[in-house]
Amino acid sequence: MNRPPAEACASPGAGQTGRQRLVLLLCGLVLYGVLNYLLRSLRVPGSAEVISLRPQIIIPILSGICLGPAQGFACGLFGNLLGDLLCGLWFTYWPWSLANGFIGAIPAFCCRGAHRRIATVSEFGLMIVLVIAGNVTGLGVGFGLDALMGGRGTIWSFFLSALLCNVYVALFLLPIALLALRKIRLTLETRAALPLFYLLLCSTLTVLFLVGKISENSLASLVKPLVEPTTYTALLDGFNIRLVRFAGIATLCVLCAGLLTAANFTRRILNPLTRLIQAAKALSDGNFQPGMLEPVAKREDELGLLAEVFAHMAQQVQTREQALKQRIVELEIVIDRQEENERLTVITENEYFKQLEQQAQALRTRKGRKRTDPHAGE
Repeated sequence: MNRPPAEACASPGAGQTGRQRLVLLLCGLVLYGVLNYLLRSLRVPGSAEVISLRPQIIIPILSGICLGPAQGFACGLFGNLLGDLLCGLWFTYWPWSLANGFIGAIPAFCCRGAHRRIATVSEFGLMIVLVIAGNVTGLGVGFGLDALMGGRGTIWSFFLSALLCNVYVALFLLPIALLALRKIRLTLETRAALPLFYLLLCSTLTVLFLVGKISENSLASLVKPLVEPTTYTALLDGFNIRLVRFAGIATLCVLCAGLLTAANFTRRILNPLTRLIQAAKALSDGNFQPGMLEPVAKREDELGLLAEVFAHMAQQVQTREQALKQRIVELEIVIDRQEENERLTVITENEYFKQLEQQAQALRTRKGRKRTDPHAGE
């Protein structure tokens, strides 16, 4: 941004109680104000000492993402005011404090809730969009109010440079901070998106830096001998500003293309993996159908081969499971018969049962005698 800025920060993870959240907010606010004071001399080259280079810009953004939009706004607003007070500027640049509030509040909507984490490429892309939107809104408010109150309409020439400077710093530092605070979950998508994101960011900035240095050397060798030093300095400042603008636009375009590529790449991998996970769950529940993996098995890559092998394995498992169930039923029948025979054996070998059997035999013998000799019992 410009002039003395200041914003507040969120600590690692959102607090669970109102008191903890307030303490985290105050810590971030103070940290942001102090860093604004200590780093106030960092300026973007070629900005006529107007645009600050502020790595601490991520503090209000982190405060908003970890604690909530209201906390991010308060952190940016009052943290910037604290930085102004430490610099001895008091409330001279209050529009920029308001701007810092918007910068901290708007990105918070990418990750609502204390336990919500970024886990997909789309959520990561949304975070980038909201960071840019927050800076556009905040800087627009700051530049607009500053121009209306001070009549410095020419300061709008630094709007894009200030915007790109803030966005560069935020995009470079914010994912690292969110990883440290565990607000980015390392899924397959984020593992693919983050390295690609930093590769594109670093490679683009490196190329643009080399182009800028070569162009600056060419400008020094061709133009500097022909013009006055003050004129050359003005030309160099204008060249640097245009280079920053071009670098920002080119970098954002490359990042958007890279994120779309990462999203398409992860989608082509995640969709088959999701089907495989669903098939595994269906197999564990006994609801697996061979057609579930047919779209994946048609692929000619390793995932298609994996789906084909899994489907064959699942059919074998189901066949063995059916055979095992049938065998269990047969064994249960055999066991029931054996148990019944054992019970009968226990009953028939009992001493009381033997006595009853002897008595029954004696009764049958007597009845037989009575039939043959009616007077035998007299």
